[in-house]
Amino acid sequence: MLKRFKKYNNPMDEIELRVLGNRSNRITRDAYNNYNENLEKQIQKNPKAFWTFLKSKRNNSNSYPAAMNNGVKTSTSEVEICNMFSSYFASVYDD
Repeated sequence: MLKRFKKYNNPMDEIELRVLGNRSNRITRDAYNNYNENLEKQIQKNPKAFWTFLKSKRNNSNSYPAAMNNGVKTSTSEVEICNMFSSYFASVYDD
C-alpha cells in the first residue's frame, strides 16, 4: 500500500493507508493490554513471567539514577540517593 501511494500519490491510497495504520495501532494496543491483564491474572501461578516482563521494561539499567529530588533536596551522590530512598520507604511503610 505504501509503495503504491508513493508511486501514484493517489489521495485515496493515502486515506486507506491512514485507516490501516490506525487499525494496526489499535490492534497492537489491545493485544498489549490483554497481555498485561493476563500477566496480572497469572502472577500468583507464574511470577517468573512477571519479573521477566518487568526486567525487559528496565532497558537494562542496573545503576542508580544520576540525580534525585525528594521535594526538598536534590542530590547526585549515590550514598545520599540511597538514603533518600530509605527515608522515603520508611515514611511510607509503617509497621
